[in-house]
Amino acid sequence: MTKYLVNFGDSWAAGAGIKDNKLTYANQLSKLTNRQLIDLSQGCTSATHMILQFRQFIQTHYQASNDYLAIFFITAKERQLSFSDQGQAIE
Repeated sequence: MTKYLVNFGDSWAAGAGIKDNKLTYANQLSKLTNRQLIDLSQGCTSATHMILQFRQFIQTHYQASNDYLAIFFITAKERQLSFSDQGQAIE
């Protein structure tokens, strides 16, 4: 069993403005909790993007035999995600 910390969120969660990626909150927390980091956060996104990030995690990373701890950084309610008529996310 491998222990993971999974980071979901926007540019703040991704460490915008931090030059050394090892100093981001998620990286520091993964060290403190002795977990490998899976960072799915993405700049210029919104809270509803976390649903897509979570779905990506389930589809590409999740294995029932591992142990996961997730952090979700919720951004301002004014930031939104829209979808096209074809169901594609509009960035």
